[in-house]
Amino acid sequence: HDALPISAQVTKEPLKNKLKRKRRESRTPTPTSPPSSSRQLMSYTQMLAVMMQLQKICNHPKNVILQFDQDQAKAEAHSRRAAGSEFVTAPTRMMDGTARAMEAQLRSLSGERLVAASGKLALLDRLLFRAKAQASRVLVFSQYTLTLDVLSEYATHRFGPIGTSFLRLDGSTNRIIREMDVRAFNAPDSQIFMYLISTKAGGQGINLATADVVVLYD
Repeated sequence: HDALPISAQVTKEPLKNKLKRKRRESRTPTPTSPPSSSRQLMSYTQMLAVMMQLQKICNHPKNVILQFDQDQAKAEAHSRRAAGSEFVTAPTRMMDGTARAMEAQLRSLSGERLVAASGKLALLDRLLFRAKAQASRVLVFSQYTLTLDVLSEYATHRFGPIGTSFLRLDGSTNRIIREMDVRAFNAPDSQIFMYLISTKAGGQGINLATADVVVLYD
């Protein structure tokens, strides 16, 4: 198949840059920090964790609030299971005015504002419009299910509801639903334009040869 020509120019987005700067500043020593000889450097695992969070922000800034909600739900579930224990306390949310304003801004991202908040998603939006105009069919891979959540929200806004305009496959998709979705996507008269797939769940055991465009979103 011929490659799809597309402009690779991506504008810098203030929100994404702000979040990345905040993440870096949280790891940068202040003038009142102790001398470097007495400060403990990040371990390799800690550095990888920071890089992973930065990669999620690069995918889309809304991943920050989705990650926060996911961690909050896990902490609350753990607290409920350990109800009455003196060693586990219920999580509390302590944020200053700036953090609350940023949280509100992230939660408000939807529709066209969701696309405009990320240069990467804006580029994908242009690619998908051209692919759809050429009657192509697209597979979009990401290793993060939170990114798939953002892409699902985008696809619903842009192309229509899941199941009719696009499909999704991740670790929570059971075997029967996966088989039915694959058959629906590969059907000769299928109108399903796009398949969102987590790299772990879609790494093997599925045949989606009817697609002619593959996007590795990460």
